[in-house]
Amino acid sequence: MTIYGNNSLNIKLDESDVKAVAYALKDVKNGASTAIMRAINKSLTGIKTDMVKTVRKTHNYKASALRKRIKVSKANKASLSGTTSSTGKTIHLTDVAGTSQTKKGVKVNVKKSTGRQLIPRSFLAMSGSKKMVLRRPSKKGYGGYDEMYGRYGPPGSGGTLGKRGGSARLMWFPAPQREHVYAEPEAWEKIEDGAGERLEKELAHQVQHILNKHKGLI
Repeated sequence: MTIYGNNSLNIKLDESDVKAVAYALKDVKNGASTAIMRAINKSLTGIKTDMVKTVRKTHNYKASALRKRIKVSKANKASLSGTTSSTGKTIHLTDVAGTSQTKKGVKVNVKKSTGRQLIPRSFLAMSGSKKMVLRRPSKKGYGGYDEMYGRYGPPGSGGTLGKRGGSARLMWFPAPQREHVYAEPEAWEKIEDGAGERLEKELAHQVQHILNKHKGLI
C-alpha cells in the first residue's frame, strides 16, 4: 500500500496488494474492488479523526473547527485511491476553546503549554456571520471596523465606544494555522503510521466480510 503527502494523505494500494485481494475474492463478482474501496474510505475517515486528535493533544483548537477544515476525497470502484487533506482555510482565535473577553482585552490559550495569553486592546465582535477577535493598534490605521465600533470597541470591551480624537483602526487576529502542527516530523509520522495500520486492518476486515457474505455465513 502507498501512503504519502504533506498536510494531506493519499492512499492507494500497491499492485501486489491488489493482486492478493483479487485472489482472495476471485469467486466474488466485483469483490476485490468493493473491498478495496470500502477499506480506503473507512481509513480516510479514521485519518481525519487522527489528524484532529493530533492537533488537540498540544493545542486548544475546537474539534468542530478542525473537522470543517479537513477534506476527504473518497475512492470509488473506478478510482481506487483517496485523499484526506487540510484545506488551509483560516482558523480564527474564536475557534480556540476558552477564548474570552476581559476588561483589558481578549485572553486566548492556543498552545496548551503556554497558558492563557492576553491580547491588549482587543475585543470580540461579529464580522458578518463570524465572531472574531479584533484589536485596536495604537497608531497605524487598519481596516474599517472602527466605523462600526469606534476606536475603543463596543461597551464592555475595555474602552469607550466612539471616543473622539483617535486615528487608530481595527484589525482582526487569525490563529496560528494547524498545518504547522501536522508538518512537525513526529506528528506527521504518527499520522502516517496510524493510516497504514488502519488500512491494513480494514482491508482484512472487508475481505473477510465479503467472503462470509458470499458463503452465506452472515
